[in-house]
Amino acid sequence: MADVATTTTYEIVIGIADPSQSGVVERIVEHHERLEQGAMASNAMMTAEVVSQLKPPLVILADDSPGIRGSDVIKEMFEASPQTMIIMLAAGSDPSYLRVHQEVFQAVTIMNPAGIRDALDSAIEYLDSPEEAESVDGPSRRKHDRRLRQDWSQVFAERREAQRRT
Repeated sequence: MADVATTTTYEIVIGIADPSQSGVVERIVEHHERLEQGAMASNAMMTAEVVSQLKPPLVILADDSPGIRGSDVIKEMFEASPQTMIIMLAAGSDPSYLRVHQEVFQAVTIMNPAGIRDALDSAIEYLDSPEEAESVDGPSRRKHDRRLRQDWSQVFAERREAQRRT
C-alpha cells in the first residue's frame, strides 16, 4: 500500500494581484512535488469567491490586494471553507500583524521565498495527518492546535541547517 505522505498532491488557490509576487509563488508551487496549482485570483474578493466554490485544501493570499485587503476576507473564506488552510503573504518584511487572525494557518513575507516554501510544507504536513486534524473539530481546531502557534519557518530553517551539517 502506498504511503499517503508520498502520493497525495494538494490543490492550491493563489490570490495575488502583483504579477511579480504571483510569479514567485507560482514557481514555488510548480517546483513542489506535493502541490498542484488550482485557480488564480487577482484580488481578495475573487479569492474568497473561488475558495467558497472550490473549497481547496490550501490557499495563499496576499494582504496587499487592490480594493479590499486580503486580511479583510479571511473570516469570510474560513466560514465558507473551514478546512482550507490559509497562508497569508505580507508585502513588507514583518508578517506578524497577520498572525492575530485565528483563521490564518501561517503568515509569511513575500520577501522570503524559503519562508513561503516552509509554510507550504507545514500545511502539507498538517493535511497529511487527518487523524490529528480530526481530533479537534472544524473551525475551533485552529484556536487550540499547538502546531499553529509554532513558528514553522524557524522549525524548517533549523531542519535545513541540521541537514547541511550532516
